[in-house]
Amino acid sequence: MLEKKQKQYLFLCNKQKGLKTDQIYKVFNQIVKDIGINQPRLITNGITFSPPTVHSLRHSFAINILNRIKESGKSPQKALPILTAYLGHRNIESTAKYLTIPDAQYRKNLLDFILSHQEEI
Repeated sequence: MLEKKQKQYLFLCNKQKGLKTDQIYKVFNQIVKDIGINQPRLITNGITFSPPTVHSLRHSFAINILNRIKESGKSPQKALPILTAYLGHRNIESTAKYLTIPDAQYRKNLLDFILSHQEEI
């Protein structure tokens, strides 16, 4: 006999139900704190490094999708209309901003470098 498929949620509450919006923020912020990536906002040399937010998940999703498309040799620009609809943006310009953002590893390396040379800068 086939078992019922369980719904897949990023954040779970009791009995495999999704969390309400206010609960998501509370859980997300606690997880960020627990795993030690809750950094204070840092502005150095005109670059702002903010702590992770729930919106960071959407941002990371969009960046990773566009990076995968680019790595496959296809044009990320052609994926913008679909990604725009998926993210719920009202216009393609909002989604197109993701094309100009460097990948997360570059950002992490830059932050690590700045923090390790902060006294020299």
